Amino acid sequence: MKLSKVLREMGVLAIFCDLDDTLIPTHGLFGVQIALFLEAVVRDIQDIQYRDIESRLKASNDELFLASGPQRNNWRITVQRLILHYGPEFSHIFWGHYHYLDEIYQKSPSWKEGALEFLSQIAEENIPLVIVTHANKKWTLLKMERLELWKYVAHVYIVPEAGHKTAREWASACSLMKLSTSEVIAIGDSTISDMRPSCEAGISKRIWVNNAVGWDLYKAKGVPAGTLEVTSVSEIVPLLLTKPW
Repeated sequence: MKLSKVLREMGVLAIFCDLDDTLIPTHGLFGVQIALFLEAVVRDIQDIQYRDIESRLKASNDELFLASGPQRNNWRITVQRLILHYGPEFSHIFWGHYHYLDEIYQKSPSWKEGALEFLSQIAEENIPLVIVTHANKKWTLLKMERLELWKYVAHVYIVPEAGHKTAREWASACSLMKLSTSEVIAIGDSTISDMRPSCEAGISKRIWVNNAVGWDLYKAKGVPAGTLEVTSVSEIVPLLLTKPW
């Protein structure tokens, strides 16, 4: 049975999907670049323990995300905090290795398992797909371009990085596409940015991609009742074909 037919029978006219860590493994890219930064600092400042600075960097990054969103400038603030803690005499070392963190925004991850197949089927059946993402705009456009994601999507809704992906943003994405919240499916990996706010916006059809490896912060509040769960993007189409709603 065609997915497009099943979606129509469920009253679904479009799929709204997160990008980072739902379709592409952004967490892994962050992990690699953060590790390169930490290893370089620890190598040059022998009195610093890896686990200590790793913990401080994570705590600062999480705090800044909750306070003001995933801003690129958060890394500068975090480095400033590390310098304040470990001593200004090490300032040149921290800033000398800062490029590892900033290089995140010049790179693009590949696809997560099953993501390209999912996108291809959606496109083949002419099912409108809207990317609802929360990240640095230039970086998002770079990833879209390198992955040729434009050929699979009807629209990309970028939530400004200096803020949060709230119910208002999910509702705005629906309004932009001239769709009611009952006519879309929300898919994402984050409970705090995808599942809970989309639910608060009135989207009752939701699929949570519960990554085995990812940001602990994204699972902090749990998922709303009625949310369907998968562990891989490859499970989404088979799930939808069961006509779960």
